[in-house]
Amino acid sequence: MRAVSSRRVGRPAAQSSAVVLAAWLLICASLPSLAAEPIEITASLDLTNGCARPGAYVPVRLKATNPADRAAAEVRVDPGGPVDTVAPWPLGPGAGGETVVPVFYAGGELRLALEFRDAAGRTVTEARLAPLAPRVLGQDTALVSIGPGDPEPDPSWQEGLLRALGAESLVFVRQPPEAFALSRRCGLLDARVQYDPSGKKPTAVLLRRPRQEAPELVQPEVYRLFGSRLWSAAQRLRLWLWLAVFALAAGAAALALWRRALVGAAVLIALGAAAGVALWSFGGLRAAATIEARVFHVEPGRPEVGLEHLACLESRGGAAARFVAEQTDGRPLPVPVLAASEDLFRPLFTLHAGTDERVQARAGRALVRTLGLTAPPAGLPLEKGRAPSIAVVARRADYVAGLVVNGNRASDASGHTQTLDAWAAKWRASADADLAYAGRSLAWWDRHRRGGQESAVLVWWRDAPAGPSDDGLRLPALAVYPAR
Repeated sequence: MRAVSSRRVGRPAAQSSAVVLAAWLLICASLPSLAAEPIEITASLDLTNGCARPGAYVPVRLKATNPADRAAAEVRVDPGGPVDTVAPWPLGPGAGGETVVPVFYAGGELRLALEFRDAAGRTVTEARLAPLAPRVLGQDTALVSIGPGDPEPDPSWQEGLLRALGAESLVFVRQPPEAFALSRRCGLLDARVQYDPSGKKPTAVLLRRPRQEAPELVQPEVYRLFGSRLWSAAQRLRLWLWLAVFALAAGAAALALWRRALVGAAVLIALGAAAGVALWSFGGLRAAATIEARVFHVEPGRPEVGLEHLACLESRGGAAARFVAEQTDGRPLPVPVLAASEDLFRPLFTLHAGTDERVQARAGRALVRTLGLTAPPAGLPLEKGRAPSIAVVARRADYVAGLVVNGNRASDASGHTQTLDAWAAKWRASADADLAYAGRSLAWWDRHRRGGQESAVLVWWRDAPAGPSDDGLRLPALAVYPAR
């Protein structure tokens, strides 16, 4: 009887469990169908006639129709490399439209994964596009923009442009003003051809300088320019003090309650939780910092100077460091600097395009670089492109250091002369953080930015940030003048 009774009681329970399991499996199977329907989307590289340059961005035109019942506010485009892009793209239910998104190109086929988000940041739908095969431009090939109806200049004029750019071949792309502006910001274009009102005389506007460029993505030496702000001696001491307080409290509790195991365990758990909260709140486990450095490359006879703007983004504990460029109108978009070749496949930062343009870190440490041309800032000692007198510049209140370089030797404002290696070693050992950075940047410039044994005048001065920031630091600026 017990066995029969047991079977009669167990059968409904088993049936109930089977029904619950079936319902759960049905719900799990229906989850994809409950999500928004996939957005129909296509991508093309028509703005640059299919051209792309490794290490630069490429404008990608996206066309989509949203069949879902939820509106999308932005799109995230991930090419699978160190940089993904988030751009605003309002796309209502059932609406169609198009937009152009700058996408970082690392080489090979361009494989794009898209995520559409609503205004609250929630995913509306995702899509993975068929690979795009761009026409890859080498470093010796210059991409030149011309107007849609303008003719290509004659071969003799093109030879002069090749010499000015230091290139071996030219590729012309016809672009309206909007496409030209975005392609320029992407870092794709080398020059722009314009014609006079008669339409017969072409002139070239150079958009990059070969001497200024450092096209290599992998530059571990740049990382050595920056020290870390997240683990200073004071922060490490504070963390160890908190750990010591917790260890002492745990030891005291264990000694006092060693006979009462259950109570002792509860006290230790409570102490562990309290220590975790204290370390999270006061131990500096969650922090973000941005360290910037600017290098100005001066060339005689030019009204603008080349600017290499470097930003080191450090993040810890879920915080994300940010970098906002001072000027985005016409300035090239920031590109990554890699510490090793494997970083090419590791996410480093997100570019937020649009009106609120910024870079946000996705890794513990990421280095961002912006190359461009700029007007001489107020803090740059420059008169008509000529190298300044070190003795005169040394009187400035923001002066850090200065050298007149000839071959492998250099002289300071007092006339003292020694080798560049000796200057770099002396300054690096200084207790003054600004002078120590000058020593590091001197060695870096000599080994990785200097062309041969060219003579130059180097000036370092304290570079104030563009605006107040609690987690930002700007290292001294360096201006490099060719000696005359």
